[in-house]
Amino acid sequence: MEKQYVKLLNDRRVRLAYYPKITVDFRKQTGTFMAAFTNELRKGKFPIQEMLSFAWLMAIEGEKLDGKELGLDKKEFGGLLDIPTFSQIYKIIRSPWRVKKL
Repeated sequence: MEKQYVKLLNDRRVRLAYYPKITVDFRKQTGTFMAAFTNELRKGKFPIQEMLSFAWLMAIEGEKLDGKELGLDKKEFGGLLDIPTFSQIYKIIRSPWRVKKL
């Protein structure tokens, strides 16, 4: 799998990476089971708060893989996303390695 990066509004490039640990952290943070989240994505829905949480967790893991620390809480991270970047994140999360269409 190729490395996935997004560019934040402060011109910082951040790596997104998926690890199974994220699903546990996602459940703790949102109260949503991963299956329910991916089911919403399969239906073509765009659950913004869940997407932000998942993207933030992916950014934390991705930056660790690059030997860096994200250093942003979820609110700060979300404040640095514009609509095109959020759309890019949606495509990354929905990519074939993550969510298959029903």
